[in-house]
Amino acid sequence: MNSSLTISAAGLSLIQSFEGCEKKTGRGRFKAYMDPVGILTIGWGHTNATGRQFTADAVWTRAECDAALREDLAQFEAGVRAVVKVDLAQCQFDALVSFAYNCGLGNLKSSTLRRKLNRRDFAGAAREFARWNRAGGRVLAGLTRRRAAEATLFQGAGHIEVAAREHGPMAQQVDAPTAPGVLETVASSKIGKTGVGLGMADAVATGDAIADAAEKARSAKDAAEELGLWDIAVNAAQSPRVLFGLAALVAIGLLIYWRWRDHA
Repeated sequence: MNSSLTISAAGLSLIQSFEGCEKKTGRGRFKAYMDPVGILTIGWGHTNATGRQFTADAVWTRAECDAALREDLAQFEAGVRAVVKVDLAQCQFDALVSFAYNCGLGNLKSSTLRRKLNRRDFAGAAREFARWNRAGGRVLAGLTRRRAAEATLFQGAGHIEVAAREHGPMAQQVDAPTAPGVLETVASSKIGKTGVGLGMADAVATGDAIADAAEKARSAKDAAEELGLWDIAVNAAQSPRVLFGLAALVAIGLLIYWRWRDHA
């Protein structure tokens, strides 16, 4: 991808709109606080996971909060450039930096969102944002709104209207979606309900789940080929002895199952 991309004013505005420079004291300073899932945070969503470290009794100036945000975003910009292999538009890059800043670079790297993006499935990647709206096992309204705004920006909206900050501090540790929760998460999200009925959202989610399984199978095959194991497995499968052995194992398994069923 374009190695010169950095976050634009629109992307920075989105991040700041959702993060907020939280916990202002009466002296115009900002104290550390716990986010909704118990992560020590200060300023614009800064945590001890990156950059400058701080303690629970820390109090920063606005300049210190702004500096920490700039330092953090430089790291996340570099991280997005490293894991995305296709060229991105500025709006797509901005949305991904916001996503990574909130969800983590590790989650972006292992996500179906990134896999679809690197296959140039941009529509499928846009749908993936909505799945990342849980923290501490709960769907959080602030995360749902943020993912919807990021997906809208990713798809090229020129100006994102961010609703008044009703959600309070943003959760800084987001749960990775799991396969059993795909239908529920997409169907209940803003993106799942925008322009389509719940039935269509379920169909899209089911299709995405199947695509994810296929992608994982392709990844396993690629890894086996790199290790030289794929050819060995193919050659072994073509051996009459191997095929006979597999058939025998299946027959034994069926026999055991039928006997268990008869006595159940």
